[in-house]
Amino acid sequence: MDAPVSGGRDGAADGRLTAFVGAEPDALDAARPVLDALTGGRYRHLGAPGSGNVVKLLNNVLAAVNLVAVGEALAAAKAYGVDPAAAAAGISGASGASKASAAMYPDWVLTGGYDSGFALGLMARDAALAVETAGRRGATPHLLAAASHIWQEALAALGPDADFTEIARTVAPSLTSEGATAA
Repeated sequence: MDAPVSGGRDGAADGRLTAFVGAEPDALDAARPVLDALTGGRYRHLGAPGSGNVVKLLNNVLAAVNLVAVGEALAAAKAYGVDPAAAAAGISGASGASKASAAMYPDWVLTGGYDSGFALGLMARDAALAVETAGRRGATPHLLAAASHIWQEALAALGPDADFTEIARTVAPSLTSEGATAA
């Protein structure tokens, strides 16, 4: 059985973790009390053992893509004189919404806090592993691979211990205090 979780430090503290479960039915039945206690019922059985790990990697690489894309979009908004926080709020109420636009940029990047509790090195690793895992079954995720490359560049520039939201320093420097310019 595998059951990696998502939700970060805040989700763990608040009991709001989500688990991606790969298990045979008997193992899942035996683990339900623990899964319910850890996630409050927020888990999904995805298939055989190993399935949870695959989907967790895919979840993380999608978060990695979203952090890059939202950063680039908000930097473009700022270049046009639009307040990045207002742009993030507008996007978050529309079809471009993501956790990156709704929470990660407003809470951790635009404030300069960079304190999500998840290391850039771990996200860079997960993005690379997701692309590698997809390739083992013949998939060719071009966008995911491009994003993984961007994360490897950020890893080289910022180091593994930087908060993963610090990718904004490399993909959208105009949004950071170090690269901020007048809107």
